[in-house]
Amino acid sequence: SGAGSDIPEQLSGHWSQPGQGAGAQVSLGVTARDREGAPAGNHVLSGDYLVPVGGWGGFSQNLPAAQDWSSFRGLRFLWYASQDNRPASPTAGADIKVEIKDGGPDGEHAELWAATFKDNWSTDGSRWRVVELPFSAFKLGGYQPGDAATRNGTLDLTSSWGYALTMPVGTAAPVGYAVDDVALYGSPVAAPAAVAPGRSR
Repeated sequence: SGAGSDIPEQLSGHWSQPGQGAGAQVSLGVTARDREGAPAGNHVLSGDYLVPVGGWGGFSQNLPAAQDWSSFRGLRFLWYASQDNRPASPTAGADIKVEIKDGGPDGEHAELWAATFKDNWSTDGSRWRVVELPFSAFKLGGYQPGDAATRNGTLDLTSSWGYALTMPVGTAAPVGYAVDDVALYGSPVAAPAAVAPGRSR
């Protein structure tokens, strides 16, 4: 990722191996890739996936210790669209699922909250697009690996263990992907200082 991003330091590193099942193939690595606005020697997380119908595959970032994300608005990252040419429709592209790992003892046993975004180009015609997912867009996921105490049905964000991306199923050939500059965004603005009431005239 490029240097000087707002909050990426507390999300860097600690990538898990790709998870996959039922014949899925997902690769994961760090590669050099230039990007407009990034410094020379930029590196991104990238790979490719081939997930059959009925299978699943993706990757996750499990943090070594839980973090408090409750003062932020959401998760932001850069996504490199899989299409070589810009689709005519802004709603084209497969849905990519993003999960937040909330509460519990670790990233593998947290309560999972999910939101999706489209694998598509940006509206300004760039293959790299900024994806911003507000925490308010995340819904409780159907699969829950945590115990009953972890599954409280509330996205607390005070003990966050990371996130995961789940790739689309049913592609005919391997599909490449790339992600850069994952960060939290939208820290709250401090309340304005109290102003003494003016004299009445």
